[in-house]
Amino acid sequence: MPWERNASKGGRVFEREGLSREELEWNTLAQRRLRTQRFATLKNVNPLAMPRAKALFYTCEVCTQPAKLQCSKCGSCWCKQEHFLLDSESIHFAICPKLAEIRELSLQEGRLESLAEIVQRAHEAPVQIGLLREVCDAAQERAERYIGDRCYIMAVAPASRYMRLALLLYSATSYEYLHASILVARAQLGLEKYSRVEATLVQLRADAFRLLDHVQSEIGRPADTRAKPSVGGTLISLQLCTMPLRIIARIPSRYIALLGSLYLIAGTLYLDMGRYKEALHEYAHSSYCMALAYGPASLETSLAYSNVAFVYLRKAYDLPVPMRFEHFLEHIQHNPDTNIVDKETLTRAVHVALFVVNVWATHLRQRMNMGQGITLHTRDAGDPRRVLLEIQCFIRLHCGQVSFEYGHASLTLALLYAVYDDEANAFLHSKRAYEAFRAGLENPDAWASPYSAEAKAYASEARETMDALSAFITRFSHLR
Repeated sequence: MPWERNASKGGRVFEREGLSREELEWNTLAQRRLRTQRFATLKNVNPLAMPRAKALFYTCEVCTQPAKLQCSKCGSCWCKQEHFLLDSESIHFAICPKLAEIRELSLQEGRLESLAEIVQRAHEAPVQIGLLREVCDAAQERAERYIGDRCYIMAVAPASRYMRLALLLYSATSYEYLHASILVARAQLGLEKYSRVEATLVQLRADAFRLLDHVQSEIGRPADTRAKPSVGGTLISLQLCTMPLRIIARIPSRYIALLGSLYLIAGTLYLDMGRYKEALHEYAHSSYCMALAYGPASLETSLAYSNVAFVYLRKAYDLPVPMRFEHFLEHIQHNPDTNIVDKETLTRAVHVALFVVNVWATHLRQRMNMGQGITLHTRDAGDPRRVLLEIQCFIRLHCGQVSFEYGHASLTLALLYAVYDDEANAFLHSKRAYEAFRAGLENPDAWASPYSAEAKAYASEARETMDALSAFITRFSHLR
């Protein structure tokens, strides 16, 4: 697979550059599918039997290697059947009809035009360009969804398609192209291709700097002004450059949030590698950019804050690196006697995690009182349910199930599941919260006195939530 190859020169080679756990599971599933899969829509392609200029257009949609298989409907190409399965399962089945329509409309004088030729005459082909933009948006949506769900192997094909189409339809200095490149890097990082991601980060930072420079020119800030040190006003450091706050206020928030996503990749890379000081530095910049884009107490920023807690948590345990944080959390969950080397850092992780829980609890109660759901501006930031579950997990390991912190996290999770219309999980977590609060209130020595009044209110809320969900689930089960 393309992401199995070594990184370009200059990238550091780490121990775990083979197949990740997710890739092994997918390869096993693909081999089973190959025994029964019918490839009726595929035809063979021989790149050696065509001119070199034409063969350049016949490359694999997943890895850009010379193609050997082609879809007879839309013209998409793959180098082997495994890559066809990976592309088909994730994105190809959804966009094949649109690509086939583009192919039919691009017949010019008895020959098929390439996508690059269609874009070059965009003023003459508005229908094809519109369909290409729809395909690009579909690839973006699926890549963001898979990365948010941490299904990185399925995000490879749509992210690669999104990056190629963004380069064709927009430019190398566009928001879309940088966003697509970041999605590709996040998919590779999830598959533990650390050396490849570290080499890619250099190019991503350069692309982000060019994008910021291009945006400043669009909002009317000339190049000679940008080159000079700014005088007057509040200067804000975005790590890549320093700009006055009044200029940042004129830049669309999605550009600043994109920088936060870039620093998130760097922070996660350093966290998995055990370089905690650098990870904390990158996560701090990511949180700062998200705060500039959406506000310091927004839901998007709170998800960035949670990464800071994960750095403190990972640093407190003596475990080998590199290791993905999800695998680390599984390890300490199944091995609670794992050696803790820094209890003070672990306590700091709990404090940051509780701040994240407080932000979500406040927003959820406000939205539920107004009868509204939650909306996140960045779909690839991650599923908040999964993030809060991870926070609940290590709070339980550190503070215990009979603690105010565990009850607070469980009650917030119950409210979040209720917003997502998942009544069964909402009931489960509200029950856990009620049991934690009740056990703590029955034992006066379990908690400090400042928690007592707040715990009573939370216990009452957990009981009411549990009773309401229980009645709803019972009524719904009778209807079924």
